[in-house]
Amino acid sequence: MVVRDRYQRGRNLVQGRSFLKWDRDLVTKCLLVIQVVYFLWLELQGGSTNTFVLATYGAKVNVLIANGEWWRLITPIFIHIGWTHLLLNSLTLYYVGILVEPLIGSAKFAIIYLLTGVFGNVASFAFNNSISAGASTSLFGLFGLLVAFGRIFPEQHIVRSLSQQFKLLVLVNVFFGFLNQGVDNFGHLGGLISGLMLAWLIVPLKSNRVSPLLRVGLTIGLIGLFILLYWLGLVRVASQN
Repeated sequence: MVVRDRYQRGRNLVQGRSFLKWDRDLVTKCLLVIQVVYFLWLELQGGSTNTFVLATYGAKVNVLIANGEWWRLITPIFIHIGWTHLLLNSLTLYYVGILVEPLIGSAKFAIIYLLTGVFGNVASFAFNNSISAGASTSLFGLFGLLVAFGRIFPEQHIVRSLSQQFKLLVLVNVFFGFLNQGVDNFGHLGGLISGLMLAWLIVPLKSNRVSPLLRVGLTIGLIGLFILLYWLGLVRVASQN
């Protein structure tokens, strides 16, 4: 009960209001259903590891994004390549989702999940030539969010504890990620950095924890970063043709 009460107080601070129900993980469950259904659909079309199938049904393909298929910055969030990829990301989404969604609220959770996923994919577009997909861009965004909350809410023991745990998780994942050429490290870093930045923007205005100037600066920074990464992706594709 003590841990739950502390989590409740932290949640109220993050959201700026109280909740009537403890269980608020609807978006997490919906995301899990979407990616499982999407995966089964890909399997029926020829296999989720088939490059042609992946390219046809929404994976990140740089040339196609450069040709105007901007929606490929979104759809890869829900696509997984093989059963192992799906299982690992689904388990991570579930365990992180049931922590973060009740903490910040379902609407903010959905927005953060999508925005950090897009940022991860545009970073991958800028620096990674390979076809790619997966929820890990968004998951790293959630990791970044929790890490930042440790700085924003240092007096909240449960939030600070989660922040420390995920800080270690991020360091381990980034380290081993760069040892594995099959991992989209730039996608992960794009999600992580955007999550760190967005964390400060979703804190309620009335909490007075984030100055208006910092909010404006972070907003401009995020928009500028997105434009820069997209431009770098276009330049990279053009230089290879």
